[in-house]
Amino acid sequence: MNKINIIVSQLHSLFSDVAMSGGVFQNRKLLEFIYKTWHIGNLYMNEAVPSNDGGLALGQLWLGNQL
Repeated sequence: MNKINIIVSQLHSLFSDVAMSGGVFQNRKLLEFIYKTWHIGNLYMNEAVPSNDGGLALGQLWLGNQL
């Protein structure tokens, strides 16, 4: 989990709020680790759509709409 900790730390310097989506976040251990590590801002998970690759498309749609 050290590499994940490094990535989360780098994200802290760039973003205060983060939305996570995609099948990788169905991994309970990974998800719990990120929730415990993220101390700045808000951490969002989609609840209305599945946390798999179908949910990833929703995040891509949101990001595309922001550009």
